[in-house]
Amino acid sequence: MAAAFNVEGIEIPRHHLLSPIDKAYMIINYPRAEASVNTPEWTFEHALEVAKVDPKTTATLVQLWRSRDTKKLRTAFNTWNAIMQSTALHSSEAESPSDTLNTLSLLSEITSNVLERSQS
Repeated sequence: MAAAFNVEGIEIPRHHLLSPIDKAYMIINYPRAEASVNTPEWTFEHALEVAKVDPKTTATLVQLWRSRDTKKLRTAFNTWNAIMQSTALHSSEAESPSDTLNTLSLLSEITSNVLERSQS
């Protein structure tokens, strides 16, 4: 990125390698029926693991992937992702592990509710 394109005026060099999380987000948002023959390890389920999606949300996303409902899949994943990013940004360092698990459970329930409403 040219320095003129950011507030800090910093030149950001190009890179041509995708990180594992880049690959995961690409596979989740642009899913294929099967993994590429060139990268058979990058299944839809593997992408969800790399993105650290919780089991309940994973089950919902896999169901949407199998039904080929890409619009609802993207809505569900991006809702989950926005909630997780917001939680990470606002979480307290004093939060206990059990509080974190309760928060993740609640977020999973919220994501499920968003999906249910989008199906109506």
